[in-house]
Amino acid sequence: MNISVQSVFKSTLVVAALALTSGAAMAAGAVNPNGSGQGNSFWVGGNVISSAGGSIATNAFTTSVNGYASNAALGNAAWAHAGNKWFTFYLTESATTTVSVTAVNAGDMSPGFTVWRTDGEFDGGTGGTGEVPGIASGPQGVPHSFNQVGAIGTYGTYWMTDDSITTPAYGVDNKTVGNSANGALETMGYANSGPASGTTAWGAELQIGAYDGNGLVSGSIVAGESASLMLNDLAAGWYAIYVGGADGALGGSPMTMAVSSVPVPAAVWLFGTALVGLIGGARRKAQA
Repeated sequence: MNISVQSVFKSTLVVAALALTSGAAMAAGAVNPNGSGQGNSFWVGGNVISSAGGSIATNAFTTSVNGYASNAALGNAAWAHAGNKWFTFYLTESATTTVSVTAVNAGDMSPGFTVWRTDGEFDGGTGGTGEVPGIASGPQGVPHSFNQVGAIGTYGTYWMTDDSITTPAYGVDNKTVGNSANGALETMGYANSGPASGTTAWGAELQIGAYDGNGLVSGSIVAGESASLMLNDLAAGWYAIYVGGADGALGGSPMTMAVSSVPVPAAVWLFGTALVGLIGGARRKAQA
């Protein structure tokens, strides 16, 4: 009798725990960015790049080996709660900016990450949008599973989209885009060093390499070790980065991340000024 009661009690606790977990996944701010001022900061000295030519870096952090891709249960979509490795940073002026993620133990982790432009410091988004994966990949909705490479305003990204963005109503619940007060405005690009590619659970194409919305961009990958992405003339403002592992077959390793900006060389400005002068002089001669 006591054993029976104890079993029922344990089952009740399990059900309650699952309910709490499910509720947390649908709550506002279910994902906690680890930028300066939000939760435990992994940045060394803050998350602001104060001038072109500046850089910031993180301490070593851990995350799932398949949090970014290669998780069959999520259909190659990302796993927002796998280590909660979201980062935010602020760029004070436009500059070509490179994001690099490296495994501490080479051969044990294949990094994957995505960069979004956001309207303020990303607040973690809001679940409860009614989004479900577009391809059968289990019962997970957002933000447990999310679209790590799709354009903002497509399925799997509504939960993190800024509330300044609206589109015609979609779905059976007649919902519109715009669930986050400081949410994503644009998907800038991603780098994937894992072996997995193809269509994700949210209907987006996940490629191997460094990509933006228009195709291949500057960047590099080393399977089991590192991934980097160079974003040309990145505008001043706030950005969010999600980092995860892209190869579930590896043993796992802590990773570090660096974000660096490169100012336009003075020689380029001088050359540009001289070129404009030459063009202007040629036009004046032609008119004469």
